[in-house]
Amino acid sequence: MTGPLSFPLKAAWRALPLIVAGFIPQFTSLLVIAVAVSSSPDGIPGLLGFAASLFSLSVIGTIGVSICTITALVRARTEHRGKPSPAILGSVIQRNLAYANTFSLLALVGSALALCLLVATNPEMQGVAVAYCVALLPGILCSPHSAVINGAYQYLDRNRENLSATASFGLIYCASGIFLLTANLPILLALTLFGLSQSCGTVAILALRVMRLRRHVGSPFLTARLRWDAQGIWDRLSASLDGAVFMIVFLVVQSAATTISPDTGDAIAVAIAFARLVAVPLKQVGITYGRLAVSTHRPLTPGRSLIELFLAASPYLSAALLGMLGYALWSGPIGGSLLLTLMIAAQIIIEPAAGVLFGYLKLAVSPRAGLLGLLLVYFVAVPALLFFLIQAGATAGIIWAGLLGARLLFAASNVVSLRTNNSPRHAPR
Repeated sequence: MTGPLSFPLKAAWRALPLIVAGFIPQFTSLLVIAVAVSSSPDGIPGLLGFAASLFSLSVIGTIGVSICTITALVRARTEHRGKPSPAILGSVIQRNLAYANTFSLLALVGSALALCLLVATNPEMQGVAVAYCVALLPGILCSPHSAVINGAYQYLDRNRENLSATASFGLIYCASGIFLLTANLPILLALTLFGLSQSCGTVAILALRVMRLRRHVGSPFLTARLRWDAQGIWDRLSASLDGAVFMIVFLVVQSAATTISPDTGDAIAVAIAFARLVAVPLKQVGITYGRLAVSTHRPLTPGRSLIELFLAASPYLSAALLGMLGYALWSGPIGGSLLLTLMIAAQIIIEPAAGVLFGYLKLAVSPRAGLLGLLLVYFVAVPALLFFLIQAGATAGIIWAGLLGARLLFAASNVVSLRTNNSPRHAPR
């Protein structure tokens, strides 16, 4: 295909498998929260939303582990003239699994802090929250190891393995969640079993994938060692910093909203689920567009790049808006508020200039491009705004208006970063 639309359409098509893999867990999370809204006591959808953001943080926060695994394997292939031995591949995977062990300890500390935040802001749900999050913990601690295995399968050009693993976990999550939340069980028992089903599913899928990978690699690679070198840890953290920041913000917003009222917390849980459903997978459009632009030495023209990013993302934006309309027709406006629904739609529409453009900047300009705007908006402006809104007892609609304003500021900072960096660069190593 040739013509002005060929490049953005190519980027949209190339990003499709990655978008599907990112879409499945976010969609199943939204579906289970929607079921909880209609079948569970007040406050439970908010708890499920908090846990979903915590689990998403564990996955998104380890994307850098996967990226560094791929980079190390590609480097090994280059150094050995395209034919690294099984022992060399096994050694590379083993080294990255040692980093994964370190990240599991960091995830344990982070999960404990997040649970303390939830219990402090929702003391009336202390027992249920602790039981559910503790049951969920083994799955969270396995996320870094799953990231390494994902990277190894991508290196072997077996992306279908990664997609089938994501789909399998999504099926387990969705089926167990809907069954347990509608089975008239005591809510403590239902959520404990739900958390255990997620953890067991994660561990079982990881074990099966490790066994299959050993057959492909032909060399043992499991290890219990830890790696603590600061540069290696920073390399893995920085590659996923933006996604981790968004998930942390969602965790704090969810906890803060539930202090106002259970209804506010539940409405925010649904709104965040929709935001994750679009923002997390859609970022792959920007990353794919950036990779194609760098590999083809496409000139970085700010105006054209921004327009083409919107064009590449438009099929997925349209699908997201239609899906939101379908949800509203099925169960009414999100959170019972037409204003909240319209603001979420507005946030979806501006996402190409926000998360999508940010992903593009990291590859086409610099890993640090747009980072200052991200930190100023989400570590300075948003915390100050949230403190003011919570003190004022704001509604879900007003809280989301603040988040929409923050997203607009973030999008504007990305556009400024794009316009002030007019020379393309090679993809980061």
